[in-house]
Amino acid sequence: GSDDVSRASFITCSVASFSYLQLNSETDFVARNEVFQAAAKQFTDVLLDSNVPRGACSSTNVPSLVDGDDIKALKAASGETIGDEVTKLIASVGENCRLNRGALLSVPEGKNGFVAHYIHNKMGEGMGQIGAAVAIEAEVPSEHEEAAQKLARDICMHVAAASPKFISRESVPSDSLDKERALLMDQARSTGKPEEILKKIVEGRLSKFFEETTLLEQNFLLAPEGEEGKVKKFVDAFSKKSGSPFTIAGFLKLKVGESQ
Repeated sequence: GSDDVSRASFITCSVASFSYLQLNSETDFVARNEVFQAAAKQFTDVLLDSNVPRGACSSTNVPSLVDGDDIKALKAASGETIGDEVTKLIASVGENCRLNRGALLSVPEGKNGFVAHYIHNKMGEGMGQIGAAVAIEAEVPSEHEEAAQKLARDICMHVAAASPKFISRESVPSDSLDKERALLMDQARSTGKPEEILKKIVEGRLSKFFEETTLLEQNFLLAPEGEEGKVKKFVDAFSKKSGSPFTIAGFLKLKVGESQ
């Protein structure tokens, strides 16, 4: 029904953390309503300050999504739960609003760095249809700080457009890799070629899989004019130039209407 229409996502960002929250309204009109936007901003701030596990960088380097029910249980500034606040919001705007899910991304604990973000199709401050963020682990010398922020933001824009699934080939979970390898082997066998040649075919196609799904192996869509190469090339070049490692520790892309 109409109440399944997702309208907006809200994000709140501090230097080292980023929180994302998806609040659905039935109409675009309500999504642009000041009361609706203020409530969503408040919920997102509460989520950022909460102790909800923030899959900063699990073994796959993908942050965990936070279930809507877990967010509803958090206490808002009023002392009431966010769930109660959503009920009040529904009464105020006269339309069903659903808190779908959220997500948190942080720089790994005890490490230096920052979180950069990008919002696509902005509908208000900190609000839009697509949100992307990257957690950067780095100790950037001050003279390179501006360039570091720009590179991180460009990587966010790349994430929003290219939808990587993993950071690097090393971070692809072995079960995903085994599944892909088996699939490629089945496809290769249909050629009827000898097993030794099949293995080479599979490894070649596996490289393509990494180029399509891992952030560092993807061609950088925001490469400076006249330059091209993988994201990894530009990250490595910046590390070298600034004299300090610049590492993508985690990333996040969430789109209104997607459940995963």
